[in-house]
Amino acid sequence: MKEKYVGNVNISRILSQPAKSSLKQSTTKPLYKGPTKQSKSASKKSIASPKSLTNDLNLKYNPKHSLSQEIIKPDQRVQSYTANLFSNARFKLDWSIYEFKNLPHNRQAEEVDAEQDVEEASKPQKKITPIYDPRDFKDLPEVLFLGRCNVGKSSLINSLIDKPLARVKRFAGLTPCLNTYNIGNVVRLVDSPGYGVKGKPWQGELTMQYIRERQQLRKIYLILNAHLGINEFDEMILNQLVESKISFDLVFNKVDKISPAQRRTHCDQIVEQLLKISQISKLMRPTLHFVSCNDHNTRTLIEHRAK
Repeated sequence: MKEKYVGNVNISRILSQPAKSSLKQSTTKPLYKGPTKQSKSASKKSIASPKSLTNDLNLKYNPKHSLSQEIIKPDQRVQSYTANLFSNARFKLDWSIYEFKNLPHNRQAEEVDAEQDVEEASKPQKKITPIYDPRDFKDLPEVLFLGRCNVGKSSLINSLIDKPLARVKRFAGLTPCLNTYNIGNVVRLVDSPGYGVKGKPWQGELTMQYIRERQQLRKIYLILNAHLGINEFDEMILNQLVESKISFDLVFNKVDKISPAQRRTHCDQIVEQLLKISQISKLMRPTLHFVSCNDHNTRTLIEHRAK
């Protein structure tokens, strides 16, 4: 057979020999220097997406946690319900609260007011109309977003509903109070003031009172900056929640800010450090979520809560 060459490569000889031996013996350069299909798929696997980080790190740190399993393998019926809710529901700001006693459906505040009314019934005083009349609002479960200033709580809410409902600015401290957003008259998302350098003592007191006493509160998501890691204020809040035995989940936001090649190692180290610092027991170990405000997978946060 007449030998055929392409450049310096002897095509006839390669075709007449076993593939493995010909590739090992060949010292010539390939005709195409670009990546092959195999190398492309390998590179995709090496880049950790928020979804893959959520799956892998929950399996590592919460292998038997039931809520973690719901995140890793969500129920299709719940997924369908949530997708329909966020696609078709009407969203609105129900209220902005600066004092805990002004929250509608606040049973503790109502009991205190009733006792004060009995004690001060003899005193002449003006009738005070409540800021928000409970009769105007349906009693719904509430989900709190907690985090330091400028960690992206408001942006995360906007990402969940795919609308600019919560006010967002580049500078920290824009959310001064508890802003409560009604999602299709099914659930309320509560955006809290950020803690940290820009936070104020009365804002922290308001938020912690809400966490301790609000009966409608069903879930707390503590938002952390996956890119910058944990700071002293995050540690203080974590320890306070753990010592008070208040359950919560951890949401690592801004994953897209981390170099794709470093994401898995970086996030793994943050979680390991956090679990050591806060002394979280295995019984109350939080479910881990890794998200970006540009990622529509953020909706898995409340798939198992908005039921």
